Amino acid sequence: MRGRHLRLPRGSQLETCPWLVEFFNFMTASSADQPFAMPIPETVVFKYHRPIAWYRYNPEPPGSIVRDADGINGLTATEIFAGMVRPQRLPSMGGKALPPSQVPGRSIGRHPARVVAYYVTCRPEKGVLNPSVEYFDEQGLHEFLFERWKTKPPDDGILQRFVEPGVGEEYNSTVRVLWTPYICSMERCTNVNYIADHKLSAATRAATFDAEVRA
Repeated sequence: MRGRHLRLPRGSQLETCPWLVEFFNFMTASSADQPFAMPIPETVVFKYHRPIAWYRYNPEPPGSIVRDADGINGLTATEIFAGMVRPQRLPSMGGKALPPSQVPGRSIGRHPARVVAYYVTCRPEKGVLNPSVEYFDEQGLHEFLFERWKTKPPDDGILQRFVEPGVGEEYNSTVRVLWTPYICSMERCTNVNYIADHKLSAATRAATFDAEVRA
């Protein structure tokens, strides 16, 4: 990071803050100056066992990432739960948004066993920080917010709303991009389990690259 292409001063925020949180801050600042065409799911950042920021995508032209910090100290589990589980709108093939009831081939709606959110954190294992992703259906998210948050606060991390696969896609998949000034590689990982198979756990249906870490 200190090469000819990107030189950062010692002690900069990228060196002293969790990179994932700082990434959202940079997106927020960038979208204030120019249109931001890539929407992000609603994201709540937890630090010191409490939420410190809520990031949302504002689709109103020109499109921007908004950081809600006002009143974040008073944010309740009820408000977070409602924001994560409300019915989502998915993009159609034509680029317009369709309500879940009109998405062909898959019934999403408000089934309580659908995947609604996931929590990303890093946990020390044998002296190394390994990423950890926990997926929630409605019941799991309710238990995380209303019980575990009070009795055993979560490690620093982000709670992000899960976005269902697009129209015509029945399996969850993730695209991973590795970029350097000299090369760019892209790979896609697709879960082999049907995303709407509610007999399986949320993680079994939704995990992609993160399953490699657990294995």
